[in-house]
Amino acid sequence: MPEADIKQGIDELIAEYRERDRGLLILEIAQGFQMVTNPLYAKILRKFSNTATSNKLSMPALRHLRLLLIGSRLLRQRLNRSVA
Repeated sequence: MPEADIKQGIDELIAEYRERDRGLLILEIAQGFQMVTNPLYAKILRKFSNTATSNKLSMPALRHLRLLLIGSRLLRQRLNRSVA
């Protein structure tokens, strides 16, 4: 897949998140992309930040994260092959 097509898809996704006034936004940061909390909801979310939470992920969450990382590595390899 051409890099321009990927960039266009990401730009469309960024615009969709902004237009639909979602709780998350996608920002381009340091030659990459990051999902961040929408500043419009910062006041509401601050109320939850003082609550005690666990930083540990459940086993199903860890498995899911592992699958995402494997998938992203495979996608990166495919993109590198198609660009080269």
